[in-house]
Amino acid sequence: IFGVILYMSNSTPEDAVHVLHRPLHCFQSGETQDLCLLLLNSECNGIEKFIKRYWKKFSVRACADGGSSFLYDSVEDKHEYIPDLICGDLDSANTDVLEFYRKKGTSIVQMPDQDHTDFTKTVVHLMDLRKAGKVQFSAVYALNAVWGRLDQSLANINTLYSLHQQLSGSGVTLHLMTEDSVSFLLEPGNHVIHTDSGLEEGHCGLLPLGESCRSCTTTGLKWNLATARMELGGLVSTSNLLRAKAHVTVNTSDRLLWTMSHMLFKYM
Repeated sequence: IFGVILYMSNSTPEDAVHVLHRPLHCFQSGETQDLCLLLLNSECNGIEKFIKRYWKKFSVRACADGGSSFLYDSVEDKHEYIPDLICGDLDSANTDVLEFYRKKGTSIVQMPDQDHTDFTKTVVHLMDLRKAGKVQFSAVYALNAVWGRLDQSLANINTLYSLHQQLSGSGVTLHLMTEDSVSFLLEPGNHVIHTDSGLEEGHCGLLPLGESCRSCTTTGLKWNLATARMELGGLVSTSNLLRAKAHVTVNTSDRLLWTMSHMLFKYM
């Protein structure tokens, strides 16, 4: 999913380490990696086909509260697709659905805390289970709808930011996935994003959310940035296009949200 490339010669301290990202390669046929699927409480077009095709790719499958009802209603064979975990305050989960999954062996954890979203609480619980050695995964793909309530969409993006410290150094990458795109945070530094899985649609963007980006330089895009300052109300990179066949590089002084379109829900 991601890794680190070290350059030991002819490099400065600023560019000595590149973080490698392979966000879509894990969905290629024959790829075997420890992944976690997290279903949020929203509908996605084509979800049943996605689940049928990729369910076994994930070593851990979880639902955040109402995501359990979303899963139950989305698949025809209710008995074949059983989540390992349902977590949240459980105020939007159907009680009959919870009881069905409970009888199937699903772990159901109620967390009444109202200061955090069910998405955040579920990821925190999953990381605790991972730390305790009860589950194993190197990436979380949180699936939600691209459209819907704006406040919920922003809350999901906020989770990417708020869990930064907990995920930092853990070796786990948190992805926010819709039927059209996959997004994740880029920390300050140098990044190499591989774009040769064959599942990329072509569109991409770099967004400075919550803070300005003092300087960003890219390669591999149709409209590259050169030490550009980005901020909401100023320059942002949206509706950009992948141009490199192998990878995109991003050097950023501050955190950015990277988003790219995929074709996982198409041609299935």
